[in-house]
Amino acid sequence: MATINGWREQRRVAQRRATPLRTIASGLAQIARAAFAEPYQLAVERHAVGLKRLPRELDGLKVVQLSDIHHGPLTSRRQVERAVEAANSLQPDIVALTGDYISHERGYVQPCAEMLGRLRARCGVYAVLGNHDNWVDAALVTDLFRAEGIRVLVNEGLRFEDRGASFWLA
Repeated sequence: MATINGWREQRRVAQRRATPLRTIASGLAQIARAAFAEPYQLAVERHAVGLKRLPRELDGLKVVQLSDIHHGPLTSRRQVERAVEAANSLQPDIVALTGDYISHERGYVQPCAEMLGRLRARCGVYAVLGNHDNWVDAALVTDLFRAEGIRVLVNEGLRFEDRGASFWLA
């Protein structure tokens, strides 16, 4: 390959120099998307899960899982309320809350607990804490969730009984 006045060589050098900049720009774009776009996306996904050891009586048990709400400066009350409304509209047998309800500050715990306390499930609402909840104040999150009727599991399992059959929720 011939070069014209060193143009190809200059272009290759410029591309090598741009690579770290492109990498940084791409990383910042991903962070921006995660911070500003994802909190506004509510995804309802339906999955039929076949468990060989699940008793036949529990076939068709409907579980709704909510996770990574991150109520805080970037996730508004309205967004959490929409998630609760969507979950309730599915008329679940069980609601499983799987952590990271709060994002930054203790001031978001009370309103989040109140909103999640509006979840309805025939057999109850159960929660475990995530790393963000522990960072903010695990005891406060646990106490306020329990005050709203949410069963918070802390290093424990729960024998769940329904329709004459049982399984462990952990």
